[in-house]
Amino acid sequence: MTEFEIFTPILEVSGPTWSDYLAFISGIGGALLGAGIGACVSFLTARQASKETTRRDVEARKAEQAASALRLVVNVQMMHADLTSTLRAINECIADSAREGLTAENSRLWQRVPPIAVLPHDIALSAVEIAPYIAAKAPEVANGYMQLVASHKSDFHALALFNQLRTAIMDDLHSVQQVSGNVFGSVLTVEDLGGLKPKWIPIENLITAIVPDLEEHIELASKVVSLAGPAMRKHLGDDTFPIVKFNSPTYP
Repeated sequence: MTEFEIFTPILEVSGPTWSDYLAFISGIGGALLGAGIGACVSFLTARQASKETTRRDVEARKAEQAASALRLVVNVQMMHADLTSTLRAINECIADSAREGLTAENSRLWQRVPPIAVLPHDIALSAVEIAPYIAAKAPEVANGYMQLVASHKSDFHALALFNQLRTAIMDDLHSVQQVSGNVFGSVLTVEDLGGLKPKWIPIENLITAIVPDLEEHIELASKVVSLAGPAMRKHLGDDTFPIVKFNSPTYP
């Protein structure tokens, strides 16, 4: 060896050890495990949010159905009030006339019932109120309500026509006098009554049809409203939905 010989160290290069593999696998596994846990948490959170959204949607639909169904009940109550108050007014007139000696034996019904001043509620038929009862499979409520709305309008159109014709025929009488209280009468000869026959026959037909129609439709309103509450409680699963029953009306 010369004086200036230089030793060059040779570094030994060896392959990866098991610890290197374990460290690498541990890093990859940790990343995958973290991603999996994150994905699982995201999935569970999204599913819970979806369930909550679905629950709120169901509750909102139920609340909307309940509100529409309740409007039907309120409408039936208003129509029932119109019908019963009108029938009560007619019966009061008949009772007043009877106290003054005018009865079915000596007079016709149109003579004992003056024009009736009634301002009925304007109830429009709408599918919104009917739909919940169709969904509840309660056709007797839906069909009964549709019939009631149509009958309510028909009854008060007939009553308006009666009022018009009844007022017109009284204008043709020249000897009107107050008998007592709210009862007014006319002195009619047989000839007078015969001459007015073409006018009073339609009036008599109207009032004699109106009275039983009112009674029938009052009964229909009672039936519809009594079935509505139980049907919606069952359909909505809500025991707080009101159940309404009408008391039997009393008349003089």
